[in-house]
Parts: sequence; C-alpha cells; structure tokens
Amino acid sequence: MTQSMLGDILTTYNNDSKKAAEALRNIENENKKEEQKKKNELKELFPTLPEKVIVDALKVANWNVEEAIVPLFNKAEELKQKEKQDQTNRSRQKRVEEERRRKEEETKKKAAQLLDLFNNIPKEKIQELLDENEGDIEETTNQLLMIVAKQEEEKREVERKRKEEADKFQREQERRLRDLKVQALSEKFEDLAESDVVAALETSNWDIKSALGKLLTLSADKKKAELKQLFPAMSSEEIETALDANNWDKSKALQALVNLERSKREQEEARKLQEQQEAKKVEAPVVKKEEAPVVVKKVRQNLLDKSIILGQKMEDDIINQSQLQFKHEDEEKKAAAKQLFKEDLEHIIATQARHGTTPGLQPPPLPKQIDAMLGKARPIEESESNTVQPAPVNIEPPVKTELLLMKEQTNSSSSELVVNLIAPAVVDVGATITVQFEIVKGQSTPKDWIGFFPADQTNKQYLTYQWRGKEEHKGTVTFAAPSTFGEYEFRYFPNGSYQHAAMSNRVKVGPQFDLQARVDPDAKKVYVKWDQLSGNYYPRAWIGFYEKSQTNNHSYLAWDYAIGKLHNELSFDAPVKPQQYEFRLFSNSYVDVARSNPITIEGADSISATYKDGIVTLSLHIVSVDPYYDTAWVGIYFTHETNNRQWRRYKYISDRNADVQFKAPRTPGEYEVRLFANKSYDLLLKSNKFVISDSNNNNNDNKEQ
Repeated sequence: MTQSMLGDILTTYNNDSKKAAEALRNIENENKKEEQKKKNELKELFPTLPEKVIVDALKVANWNVEEAIVPLFNKAEELKQKEKQDQTNRSRQKRVEEERRRKEEETKKKAAQLLDLFNNIPKEKIQELLDENEGDIEETTNQLLMIVAKQEEEKREVERKRKEEADKFQREQERRLRDLKVQALSEKFEDLAESDVVAALETSNWDIKSALGKLLTLSADKKKAELKQLFPAMSSEEIETALDANNWDKSKALQALVNLERSKREQEEARKLQEQQEAKKVEAPVVKKEEAPVVVKKVRQNLLDKSIILGQKMEDDIINQSQLQFKHEDEEKKAAAKQLFKEDLEHIIATQARHGTTPGLQPPPLPKQIDAMLGKARPIEESESNTVQPAPVNIEPPVKTELLLMKEQTNSSSSELVVNLIAPAVVDVGATITVQFEIVKGQSTPKDWIGFFPADQTNKQYLTYQWRGKEEHKGTVTFAAPSTFGEYEFRYFPNGSYQHAAMSNRVKVGPQFDLQARVDPDAKKVYVKWDQLSGNYYPRAWIGFYEKSQTNNHSYLAWDYAIGKLHNELSFDAPVKPQQYEFRLFSNSYVDVARSNPITIEGADSISATYKDGIVTLSLHIVSVDPYYDTAWVGIYFTHETNNRQWRRYKYISDRNADVQFKAPRTPGEYEVRLFANKSYDLLLKSNKFVISDSNNNNNDNKEQ
C-alpha cells in the first residue's frame, strides 16, 4: 500500500488513527481470504504441485489465476515426467540389484560345491581363485585340479624324503650309540687302548655286558703283568689278591705289595735269628712266625659278578634311552630325546668318576653303599686304628627343608661352632681340589666331616666326603674334581650330623675361556675370537652361534670346531633378523663352558604399495622373519577392516626383498596391505594406504573390451 493511499484512509476517518488501523486490518484480512481462495482453486487443478510452487506462480502473475494456470500446467507436466523417470530408474536399479543377488547366490552355491569337492585345499585359496577368475567356476576348477595334482606329487616327494631321513637317522643313531659305548668304556679303562675297547665290543656284538667282562679281565691281566715285573718274587695269587682288595687300583695295590714284601723280609730275618739262637743253644725269646695273610677270594668271580651287575645296568640305561629317541616322530622331539640320552650317559660317566666304579649305578649310590659292594672299610680315625668310623648319620631327625632354608637355619648342636672353609675358585676336570678349614670358635669332634656337593643340593645329596681327622684347629683335605662341568661347594658338618656349620665358596669345575664377539655390518659377517685361559686341551671343543634367548639344545644358527690352537678366530655370515646373538663354547657336549659378549643385528621391515592400471604392486623388505621358512604372506584389506581374516586378495612370499603384484579388487574404496607369518593372522606390519575408485575400474573394463 502506497503512502498516498494511507493518507486517503486517514482523511476518510478524520485522521483517527485507530479507526484507520482497524480499516486497514479489515482490508488485509479480505486480501488474505482472496489469496487463499485463489490458492485453493489452483490446488484443486494441480494437486501434485507443492503449495510453494503455486504461491510463487500467483505472485509472478500478480495473483491473476488465469495467468498463473499456464506456467503451473507446464510445471505439473515437468514434475510428472521427472516422477516417471525416477520410477523407471528405481525399477532398473531394482532389477540390477536382484540380478546381483542372484549371481551372488549362484556363486556362493558353486563355491560351496567347490569347497566340498576340494576339501583338502584351504577355503581361502579357493576363494582367492574365485576372486581372480571373477566367479568363473570352470576356470577355477581347472586350477584346483592342477593344485591337487601338485599336492599329490609333493606328498610323494615328502614321504620319500621322510623315509630317507628316517633311514639316515637310524644309521646315525646306531653309529652314535656305538661311539658312546666306546667313549664310556674308554674313559672307564684308561689303561687300555681304544682299539682294545673297540675289539671287545665288536667281538661281543656290541653287547656292553659281555664287552665289560672282557675289558675287566684284560685290564686285570695287564695290571697283574705290570706288577709281576715289579715284584717277580710274588706269586700271581698274591698280586691278584692285592689288586682285588684295593678295587683294582694299581697304585694302591703297589703300596700293598711293598708292605707285604717288607713284612715277608722282616719275617725271614726273624726266622734266621731264631735259627742262630737255637744253634748256639741260647735261650732266646720265642718269635712267633706270622704268615702273610692269605685272603681267599674268588677274584675272577668278583670280576664276573661286577661285569654282570654293572654291565646290565649300563646296557639297560643306554638301550632305554636309545629306544626313547625312536618314539619321537618330529625332528624337535628327536633332538630333545638325543640330548636327554646324552645327558643321562654323561651322568652315568660322572658317577663313575666320582666313585671309581663302572657306569650304570643310577641314581648315584651313597658312599657307604659303594664301599659295602666293594668290601672297603669306612674312613678310620688315626687314634682309633681298630675302630671303623660309621658313615655320617642323623643324630636328630633328618632335615627335610630345601637347601635355601637350610642355609638360613643353624643346628642347635653346632650353634657355637664357627668354621672357615676355603676352596679354590676354579679347577679343571681331573684336578685335585685342596680345601682349607679352620675352627674359629667352638670345639670339633672326631666325627666332624666335610662333604663335596653340587651347588644348591640338599645336605644328603653329597658326591663324596672325608672325615675331618685329627682334632686340629686348622688343616686341609683333598678331593678329586669330577668330570662333569658345573659349580660345586664344600660343607662342614659337626659330630656326624647332616646340618652344616659352614659352607665354602663356589668352585667352578671346567676349563676357562675368553670369547669376544663382533659384527661387521659392511661385510655382513660376525666374528668370534677365543682364548683358552686355563684347563686341559679339548680336541672336540666347538663354538655355536645362538640367538641370546635360546637354550643350548635349541637349534644353533651356525657352528664350527675350535680345535688346533688355544686361541683363534672364526667368522660366520651375519644373520638378517634383528635380534641379540652370542657365541657359546662347548668342550665336547651341550653344556657350554663360556659365552661371548652379546652382539646386536639392526634392521626393520618395510612394505610399500602402489596402484596403477588395475594392478597393486608391493615392494617388500622383510627381516624380522624368514619368509621362506616362516610361511610369510601378505593380504589386501580395506583400511577400516578390523578382522584380519577378511582379506580381499592374498599371496605367500618367499624372498626377503621382492616386488609382488596383485590384480586389484573391483570394489572401490581405500585399501592397505598387511604382512603376516607362520600362517597366522597376527599382524606384523601395514603398508601405506591407497585408493581404488570406480572410475579406475571403468577404465580398466574399457581397456579389457
């Protein structure tokens, strides 16, 4: 409404603003009613059009209904055509979706048939072939048949190799078993040549019981012959009796024969003196003639009994351990069984070294059992030459706590006894260990004894012992170092009890070596230099290269003999896997006697992915695993996929550095490549992200056409 019209209305109502405003409101209401009437009229003519479209058309036509009809009619026709087109598009889309679902169901049904038909092929592999062949069942079936034929050929080849390995393993076991028998008997009979041991085993068809009897007899005859040359006046029976009484220890028998010869000489001189006195008819004290003691023993029978008892036990242990090895089918268990067999045999030989008896007494007998079997007396106090001191016994109830607790507690009977016990820190096998003792406080007794123990064993598990002897405040006792490498200690026990009053320092038995390792990353080599600082020469010593976290009986990465010199340097190819490594030196078994400083191999996995022309190309650099032996594989995934089993494509890889290509997935989206190993779904590494768009797939389809 214009300004002049407003002025006219005010004039009409004598400038009464209220009446003028009321009039204006009435006019406005009439206009609105008229406009609503026109809108309703056009809505009846064009019910499909929105109200806003009708209002806009009326405004353009200045609310003239006739003028608004034509544009509204055109608009209605346009909307009708659009609705028809939309309906056509929806129908087409519905048909496409139904066709897609039909094909998907058909593919699933055919895939299920393939899974049933080729149930020995992983489902993932069948699905991969179906994806690559875009659902072509015939082509996939042909490829699966080729895979089955290849698997059968590989299975036959594996079976052939397995049989060859089994035969080789059997021959190796027989050879090792014979070598171990030769080694055990050679170490037992050090006075005999190895050829004598081999000959005895061969003539006994490698039966250790029969060979043991022959070697015992051969060793006995050799010792008798040597002593016969030294004591030609002695009868064979006297020499044989002396050897048997001293457990066939030649040095002890030699001393016994010297004493016997001295006794005979003294008796002969006494006899001559008596004859002279009788000739002069001078009354002289009657000297009673003492005959040399004659001990009637079935020496040969003793040797036979010993060979039967000990040989049977030795044979049973070796055969049982050998049979145990053949029960394990996989190589890891076989290796564990061989290691167990070797450790047990070394334990048997260690028992022999400790007690001077033939191997085979397991568990190791107590000294009193050994002495009873061999007819030896217990240690004798010098002040009681006619009294045999009993073996250590518990005066109080046996201590049944562990050693760690025993170290903290004190025996009430020895609470006032303070003893210093000192042993050498390092000795080699076969050496003499001299132990120094000093009574600092308290009173010792004739029944005090010193025991020799493996470290951390209870007080009843001693290897050997000696009585303290005279009641002096300080002195020394000597022991023979065992042939088994390890840590040992000595303990002082008062008054025949099993609760120690003192413990010595640890004694390490074995040779001393210094190993220094280094790595040359440029040459891709690792080096180890060794120096033997002390101990015997070990012709079978060898050095193994290990991951630092692995145990000795785990597979070493490389090894070589450390022979010919007391110091030298070896080199090996550096490993690729980032890890800490070390060298370990072994004298002749799987118990290391020295370890080098650790060395570290640096490196990291990397994987990059590129997409071009329907092909995904990967550039790989793998160091954390060995792709060939650890069955490494890579898969293409949506970046948002959290389930590692939902791959879109996958392939196994065999090289650490390689370029791998995939046929790209057809579904558009953002992807990445993930690395796995050991046929697992444990993620090792992800690649960069890349996008496959719908336009890329359309371009690839056009190129294929």
